[in-house]
Amino acid sequence: GFTYTGNPPATLRLSVEKGRVKRMLERWNIPTPAGRDFLTPDQVQSWTHFPAIVKPVSQHCSAAVTRDAVVHTVEALRARIAHINQAFHEGAVVERFIAGREINVGIWGNGRPRVLPLREIDFSLIPDPLHQMVTWDSKWTPNSAEWNTTPVNERPLVSNALREQLEDIAIRTYRAFGCRDYARVDFRIEQDAQGNERPFVVDVNPNPDITADGGFAGACRAAGYSYGQAISNIIGMAVARRNRKNALRATLSTRRVRVALPA
Repeated sequence: GFTYTGNPPATLRLSVEKGRVKRMLERWNIPTPAGRDFLTPDQVQSWTHFPAIVKPVSQHCSAAVTRDAVVHTVEALRARIAHINQAFHEGAVVERFIAGREINVGIWGNGRPRVLPLREIDFSLIPDPLHQMVTWDSKWTPNSAEWNTTPVNERPLVSNALREQLEDIAIRTYRAFGCRDYARVDFRIEQDAQGNERPFVVDVNPNPDITADGGFAGACRAAGYSYGQAISNIIGMAVARRNRKNALRATLSTRRVRVALPA
């Protein structure tokens, strides 16, 4: 019976199951790298999308994402799934590794959600494109080599065409997953030989970190909101939702009374 900020249970439950997330993106024609989930190594009969990245099927925060997570052969793929089976007691989701830029898009609002300023993980200090990814160490191990080589660019240079694609896909993803109040969609950008950039959704994050030094708060600051204003705005969304619900209950109650009155 409590009103709370953020996303509903069905959206949160879906986001935990990365295999279902992948199938949902494909069903809604949202661009995402080719991929699927495997419970055990024995299920891998064939796989042709190399290099591939292997992640636990229901973990977040870059758990098990190291440079060893990128594999190049079926044998290495099976070995990495076995590692995840042993370390996390669950299956793995496997997808084609997109070598290229990584851009995060924060969205907030209901009815007509809005896109916040883009944020890019700066991989310029990592020469090997197959090592350019957000690993566990780059998130959680201060002063590690990967921590120090993945700064965030809060004003990424993107073409108008790419920006329009990112914003459109982010909003479509937000709506497809039933997000409300706030969420973040993570993209990898693949560039072809002609220099054309194509974005792929690699993660959907309902209720992303909203601590003061987190990425979502940073996007809010870039949009001109103080931290207090951003949190107040999110609370206001939940209050508005409660007020609409109460108004609907009052309307339905009035209608029931009217129906009950004699002619």
